[in-house]
Amino acid sequence: MPNPVLPYQPSYVISGQQRQNVVVDFSDDRTRYGRKKGGRYFEYDLIFRNRQLAEFQAFQTFWQNNYPATLIDWTEPFQNVTHTGYFVSELSYEINFEGAIDYRVRIQTTAP
Repeated sequence: MPNPVLPYQPSYVISGQQRQNVVVDFSDDRTRYGRKKGGRYFEYDLIFRNRQLAEFQAFQTFWQNNYPATLIDWTEPFQNVTHTGYFVSELSYEINFEGAIDYRVRIQTTAP
């Protein structure tokens, strides 16, 4: 069965990090030793600005159905790369006085 697809595109700018788990140790003379553990992965902060209530409610349902252990697909439009990963944060939001909603979530993906 295919993975659920993130139903909305975030607003730009998309903040991301390429990450790698490492083990680092120092000897008595401060010589540094290190090694990688596992593969690289990416984390993206997806921010959705000035959205309508209906979109926010639909995204809440999508997040509730897939957080924390369901793989999802998200196509990053700038590079046209599809990422597969998990939600790794709570869904946070702000409602402004005009009724528009800003919300954000973090996803963690493997290397594309």
